[in-house]
Amino acid sequence: MTFMNDSEKFKSLIKKALTMISENYFKQPTVDAEKYKFGERVFCYEFYHQLRCLQDEFGRLEISGEAVKSCFQSTDLESNQTPDILIHNFGKHDNNEVIIEVKTNENSFNNGIKKDFITLDKFTQTNSEFNYKIGISLILNCDFKSILLNNKKLANDLKEIRKDNLRLEVWNIITPAYNEKKFLKEESIITYDFHKLNNVLNPIINSN
Repeated sequence: MTFMNDSEKFKSLIKKALTMISENYFKQPTVDAEKYKFGERVFCYEFYHQLRCLQDEFGRLEISGEAVKSCFQSTDLESNQTPDILIHNFGKHDNNEVIIEVKTNENSFNNGIKKDFITLDKFTQTNSEFNYKIGISLILNCDFKSILLNNKKLANDLKEIRKDNLRLEVWNIITPAYNEKKFLKEESIITYDFHKLNNVLNPIINSN
């Protein structure tokens, strides 16, 4: 039997929840058969539901969606912040485990990825009162690496925000693939830990 630490266990459960999400939540059909919507809240509500279906496997932890984190809770926060998903315990910082921010297409990525990185970095710093162990930027329906290859400034901004934060990861589902039941295949999920993220960002930033 292979031993998994808590972080590995939680990442495995998050992947399991993603594979329980069906096609229509990744892109929502409209009455125009040629057009789709990429609703972040639509996806996140279903993602939250599938995580809650695994509640027993998360044990003592509570799963919350869009929990408002504001200055009355922490002097480190200057304004309201509402992470898409938190896996933690309400009312204390003892078991802060996972924070997830979601972007569902290229447009939302370009407009909000820097803010997401700032939030994830703030919540996962080891010397902060939050001290979340895992921070995931979950990016759907677009190619994280390809976008940055065409935007050196954005790549540099993301690297400057993240700096030496080992806990901040990117999970990218570029083109979701589905099984015969129309649920996501796990091989669709590309993960970039600290080192893989460096392998993406550094060549772009250092290029002429």
